[in-house]
Amino acid sequence: MWNSLFIKLKVLLSLIFSFPYGLIIFDHVHLVRATRFHPTSYRKNKCIVFAHGSESFSAMSTLDKHLYNTCRVVICNSSLTQQRHIASGGSTTSVVCPLAATPTKVPKKIPETKKPSETITLLIVSRIDERENRKGHFELINAISKLDSKYQLRIVGDGTGVPKLKTLVVNLNLNDRVHLLGRLDESRLREEYRNASMYVMPSRQEGFGLVFVEAMAWGLPLLGCFDDAAQEIIQDRKNGRLIKNEVNEQELLEAIQDIAKNQNKYSQFAIETFYKDYSYSAFKRRLSTILTDLEI
Repeated sequence: MWNSLFIKLKVLLSLIFSFPYGLIIFDHVHLVRATRFHPTSYRKNKCIVFAHGSESFSAMSTLDKHLYNTCRVVICNSSLTQQRHIASGGSTTSVVCPLAATPTKVPKKIPETKKPSETITLLIVSRIDERENRKGHFELINAISKLDSKYQLRIVGDGTGVPKLKTLVVNLNLNDRVHLLGRLDESRLREEYRNASMYVMPSRQEGFGLVFVEAMAWGLPLLGCFDDAAQEIIQDRKNGRLIKNEVNEQELLEAIQDIAKNQNKYSQFAIETFYKDYSYSAFKRRLSTILTDLEI
């Protein structure tokens, strides 16, 4: 609680002393709420806010709609987020600027392309929320039960849905092939990326999917869904595979096997795509162009 109050106070103080400056960029609309007692002209002149998929996939509050619509511009992390943001009553004065991987979560040098090995390790990194249940964890565990024993699945993350996943693993007798690792620190997570064969997340709720970008930085081929922001990152049969949003089991199995077969090719394209489009320097160029176009 005190940490939350401290952050709000810090934001409020920064606003009070920001009048001499030309621009404030907010990472989240919740932070913009501190400006609600300022005149609308203040936000129109000074405030830019990032919109993320998380708030665009659910009903938007009246206050947040007002704040979005009175900011100078809204920067959306994907075209899908922008579409849903506008449909939910957000600002039509918006632009798209895909995010980049946090520099501390990517290799310090360009990784080697992934090569076939005796064990094929599938990796997924995400929260495991029983209420959402749309990241593809259950589908992936079921898929492992249908695949050859050389395939294994490593699941990073925690949440309310973990007990049901554990039950499924036990019921399918997959304790030696499906590993629920919980939440990992940055060092251990880097090891998981380094040792994996592919990154798989057949999710149906990604507004962007930053983990796809992080995985590409480690040379991992990707698996995601059409009709989701994953299709803005994954080029089917180039840096990975896209499957139908309904996560058809046979299609999922075929996609996993195809990635294993073409691992080296997809890995090389993933590395090239990351450095061209999703590195921190690429993000800075995108954001700089947006600010220049706004004559800021």
